[in-house]
Amino acid sequence: MPQAATAAFDRLRPAHLINNAVLAALQITTPHAVATASAVAAASMASRPKSVPMTIPYLNIKITLDEFCPPAAFAAVMVDFFDEIYPIAPLIHRPTYENALKNRLYDQDPEFLQLCVAMAAFTVTTFPQRLPSYKWGGPELTVAHIVELASVIVRLNRGIDKRRTMVEDPTVAAVVSRMGLSYSCHHSGEFNNGWSHANEAVLMFRELGLYRAEAYKGLSRAGAVISRRMFWVLYIMQM
Repeated sequence: MPQAATAAFDRLRPAHLINNAVLAALQITTPHAVATASAVAAASMASRPKSVPMTIPYLNIKITLDEFCPPAAFAAVMVDFFDEIYPIAPLIHRPTYENALKNRLYDQDPEFLQLCVAMAAFTVTTFPQRLPSYKWGGPELTVAHIVELASVIVRLNRGIDKRRTMVEDPTVAAVVSRMGLSYSCHHSGEFNNGWSHANEAVLMFRELGLYRAEAYKGLSRAGAVISRRMFWVLYIMQM
């Protein structure tokens, strides 16, 4: 591992989500995750103010969007997402999402952080040949590494606690995040993980009762639009 990357990883280790205890608990492959965290941290840029560290529920582990993706790279990825993915896969409500980005909601809301991570991973795996142009990390960073780290972030953000189930208190945003990760995993050849994320999205959607018309009465207009889109995405997926 390059010296700069190692130093960055050592600096982040006490607070970062990637540490041996968590990796062991989640049964995540350490070399991939560590290489990802190191490469991303070493490549971080300062074109925007640094993200505010946010504590992951139940684990007291802090993570920022910058530690997943350098600011300039994330901005470039989002351009490609809106230009080329969103028109054919409008998984989010664009005005709401863009306003949340502008207000840096990813610094306060774990679910929006998950959504950002999932949409970025979805984009990169759709256009893997563009990874070098994003300047996300060094040559050791691969699309598979990015997907693995994205999956770790989402797993940690949903809370690791045996008293909770993976579908407890689900939200529409959580359903969208899981489907974004499902696409990402399938694109990168991680089919088992892809179906795991997809199945979790289905369970959450059922828990929300969004297959019944009356469940839409309490949703915002944006939430209702996305829920209807997700209904058809999940329906077609299970056909």
